[in-house]
Amino acid sequence: MKELELGGNKVIPIKMAHSFCAAKWYWVTLHFGMKSNHSCYHPTPQHWSLDDIKDNPSGLHNTAWKKEQRKQMLAGERPKECHYCWTFEDLNKDLTSDRMVFNGANGTFGSDIPETVEFNGTENINPRYMEVSFNHRCNLACSYCSPGQSSRWHEEIKRFGGYPVKDATVRHLHDNMPEDENPYIEAFWKWLPDCYDGLRYLRVTGGEPLMSHSADKLLDYAANNENKQLTIAYNTNLCTPDRRIDHLIEQADKLKDKVERFRIYTSCDTVGEQAEFIRHGFEWDRWCANTERVARAGNPVNVMCTFGMLSVFKFPEFIDQVLAWRNDGLDIKFSCAALVDPKHFDVRLLPDEYDYYWHILANKLESVRDQLTPQEIRTLENMIALRKSKDAMDQDERADLLNEFKIFFAEHDRRRNTSLLTAFPELQGLYAQANTQ
Repeated sequence: MKELELGGNKVIPIKMAHSFCAAKWYWVTLHFGMKSNHSCYHPTPQHWSLDDIKDNPSGLHNTAWKKEQRKQMLAGERPKECHYCWTFEDLNKDLTSDRMVFNGANGTFGSDIPETVEFNGTENINPRYMEVSFNHRCNLACSYCSPGQSSRWHEEIKRFGGYPVKDATVRHLHDNMPEDENPYIEAFWKWLPDCYDGLRYLRVTGGEPLMSHSADKLLDYAANNENKQLTIAYNTNLCTPDRRIDHLIEQADKLKDKVERFRIYTSCDTVGEQAEFIRHGFEWDRWCANTERVARAGNPVNVMCTFGMLSVFKFPEFIDQVLAWRNDGLDIKFSCAALVDPKHFDVRLLPDEYDYYWHILANKLESVRDQLTPQEIRTLENMIALRKSKDAMDQDERADLLNEFKIFFAEHDRRRNTSLLTAFPELQGLYAQANTQ
């Protein structure tokens, strides 16, 4: 069978070149509180049943649902749940999706592809990349998050009820299993010794993992079980009390001789007051101080930017902050992922006159391109390209979702005693055009 060169790796049969993603086999994201998993951070999580793990704890990863998706890919079909990558690939042939990065010769799973394309999709596979969230305990309530992933969101919905919008994630409470009474976590500890040596990447997420004793236990396991090919990434909002930051730095020190590398990932979507508004409970000055602190302790830091409608106005200033840190000798990088779910945060919804801010961002990118990493450049270019595709969206849908945005933040401001237009005066013109219906 003919093969297609993709990312320099000439091993993907032509029939599956536009559908195959090795993440379906080798990536698992485990949300234990929500009793769900998926194959990377883009698809909608799928819920487990106890039958999935009854006889085989690897059923946490090798679910019947995921095996059906694998079969589709091997047959040259695109699973609908992977629409994030299809969006960018179909938007512009010159853009590089996450799927292409994963499949590339130097990508996350490039070396595994020759064997994988010969599978039939029914095999039980141990992952190379594992993401683990033990519960939803969190000290923040980010505007684009949900009660399933934040205990503060859960408390808010329990007190006020669901938001009056179409997005289901903020209309209802979600069951969230406690750590100490979760059979899926029990299955995880049984499965971990079998798959740990084959792991190349382990990401610890939340909620806020600095508030999880199971997350502590997982880092302790890594400190006592050497795996020199393993990178551990630890997601934290870096807005927890100092003692928790101290503990994280201590755990990182214990890991330095046991794994290939330990890297801290933190989230921030813009700067100052606007960053604090988007991520309710976030403190910009504390976050900056703690980011510097963990980096000066010898821990590389990657800032994950969830890029939605509210990110663009001051994002050039955010880029300047990262570059200032790098010029000071700190290993701090950033990456951008488009916020397309909830749909009412999509950057394509803002009217044409807001293109001005994307022009500024594009000019900023060009002015500092030689100071950015390829990953930083790629993800910024994808955000700009997504904005440029706004006219391809159905205009009625755009208008409806923009109204949803207004409804959401009217309720958001009422519940949280915030003011969208105070934090984002750039939106005054948008609200002057038409009132929320």
